[in-house]
Amino acid sequence: MKNKEIKTVVPKLRFQEFTETEEWNVKPLVKIAYVVAGQSPEGSNYNDVGVGIPFYQGKTDFGEIFLNSPTKWTTKVTKTANEGDILMSVRAPVGALNISTNEICIGRGLAAIQPYQNKWFLYYFLSSIQNCIIGNGGSVFDSINKDQIEKIRILIPKNPKEQQKIADCLSSIDDLITSTVKKIEALKSHKKGLMQRLFPAKGKKVPVIRFSEFQDAGEWKPVQLSQCLLKSPEYGINAPAVPYSDKLPAYLRITDISDDGSFISEQKVSVARKVIENNYLGEGDIVLARTGASVGKSYKYRKKDGRLVFAGFLIRIQPDAQLLNSEFIYQFFHTAQYWKWVNLTSARSGQPGINGSEYSYDTNDPGYKQVVQLIYDKVNATEQPETTQLETVEETTTQPQTKVEEAKKELVPIPEMTGTKYTKDNLGSFKKVIERFYTVTAATTIRESDMPLDKALSEKFKIKGNNKKPQILIYHTHSMETFSNSNSEDKNTTIIGVGNRLEKVLSKQFGYNVIHDKTTYDIVNGVLDRNEAYTQSEKGVKKILKDNPSISLVLDIHRDGVNDNTHLVTEINGKPTAKIMFLNGMSRFKESGDISYLHNDYLFENLALTLQMKLAAEAYYPDFTRRNYINAYEYNLGVCRQCMLIEIGAQTNTYQEAVNAAEPLAVLIDKVMRRE
Repeated sequence: MKNKEIKTVVPKLRFQEFTETEEWNVKPLVKIAYVVAGQSPEGSNYNDVGVGIPFYQGKTDFGEIFLNSPTKWTTKVTKTANEGDILMSVRAPVGALNISTNEICIGRGLAAIQPYQNKWFLYYFLSSIQNCIIGNGGSVFDSINKDQIEKIRILIPKNPKEQQKIADCLSSIDDLITSTVKKIEALKSHKKGLMQRLFPAKGKKVPVIRFSEFQDAGEWKPVQLSQCLLKSPEYGINAPAVPYSDKLPAYLRITDISDDGSFISEQKVSVARKVIENNYLGEGDIVLARTGASVGKSYKYRKKDGRLVFAGFLIRIQPDAQLLNSEFIYQFFHTAQYWKWVNLTSARSGQPGINGSEYSYDTNDPGYKQVVQLIYDKVNATEQPETTQLETVEETTTQPQTKVEEAKKELVPIPEMTGTKYTKDNLGSFKKVIERFYTVTAATTIRESDMPLDKALSEKFKIKGNNKKPQILIYHTHSMETFSNSNSEDKNTTIIGVGNRLEKVLSKQFGYNVIHDKTTYDIVNGVLDRNEAYTQSEKGVKKILKDNPSISLVLDIHRDGVNDNTHLVTEINGKPTAKIMFLNGMSRFKESGDISYLHNDYLFENLALTLQMKLAAEAYYPDFTRRNYINAYEYNLGVCRQCMLIEIGAQTNTYQEAVNAAEPLAVLIDKVMRRE
């Protein structure tokens, strides 16, 4: 960790009564505060019903200044912070600050700073240098430890009264901000109430409140939105974001739209893709999020936001100004009626998204042609991005509310990037990649020629075809593998049950056509035989692939075997989650060379795929994966180009921890296959 060089120990702006006093002191943080490094209890101790002590583990729990209300508690206490302590995020990104409001247990994503002197002065000083606090790898997206925090240089007035004066000044501004925010929230609440009365309730044809000049304008009537658009709804371009450059087009993604529909300009990014004029948003254009946790969110383009190219997970509509007021329909996209429809439709389809054909909703519009109905024409398949898999899974138009709620609970949240995004620019050499991300057994070797980094990073993987035919195969060479609390008489509590959950998320949420082969390959002649199982599963898998040539991804799902005192668990989406590991076989012994009878034509592709999966996990679920494991044998990975052997947890994990791991694994598979 490094602080930017400080050239002076006198501030540019100083209160008059202190202008003639001496310079400030420069001290390491350890001289003016005690630092407590967080430590996470085991996941089995967590609960969400208020038993034990509140548990906080990272920046996601932060409010503006004070911690948000707790959502998790722990019955086992590791490291604690006291009420009033300064909390610092020590992982991805480092340096963010908050104030603890109670005694809490802190996880490894936080450190507690307990000042010996003026707490608020230290809080505001650390806030002022937050962007200068750099992690281990030279980036704010790395991590820092207790020793590095203690070495942060603090500039502090020698006169305690000057410290207090500064703290009081900045606190008063924070108080003003807080009161202003409360006023804004009150206005938002007032607007929400008005919207409920200015638009007709479901089943009604006139609103509760109507402007006097329209009292006799008649009932609102249904009109198809498609009849009031200049052209059919359009999808944006599929391309990754790059750091913002004024030499490249600015790029609008789902994550660049705030909850209230504003463009978040502070995190502006660009897209390094040749674009045409039609890729840019124009005055009156509206885009709607079609996938992920933000499905349904809307943004109306405004010139003040600058020229923007919209991304592939957004749908653009262009209202015909002669028929439909753009601001009018945009405001409707913020009504409770609209969001009830979004939640219902998204849950019913079994996917975290709504595509062009699914935007169909009955409501009303004013007689003077301003439309409130949301019925989209189905977007022609040729207009959709090549990777789009968000097709309708279920065509029913009604569903009991209990089933809707159950479906909503089944959805896996789509994560924002919270870890490190690795590219060829920051990965380093092949040797460093192996040292950082791999465990290579003594029985084999991996050479740079096996996996040239540039080629491995750029290798394209995708699920081919549409979901009318099978696309993904899940099977278990070792189908008898169990967990710490598995029921020996119930296969659904073994590794097969984990495969069931993976199959469900991939099919219902992401729209893939999945075959789950539950054949018991590791019972040979009535006896458990883990080695012969590979011979048996190879025969079974090859037959399935022959019968279903449309399959383009094969997953052999296992659980690992570890020491009894090892517990491979992390926390994702508030749930204890087993860690996973990608295994590759080199078909090579270190001493005797290549194993000719285990030749793998797809060795490079296998290695490239698991590398991309590992790096995706580092970006979206930083603590989810173990080091990729390299061993000598082939493990049937040569059956197709896109083939992975994945170890989910171990025998010391509970069955539920392993099932929970299937969810982020499915998200990672989808991201890599879509090259997000």
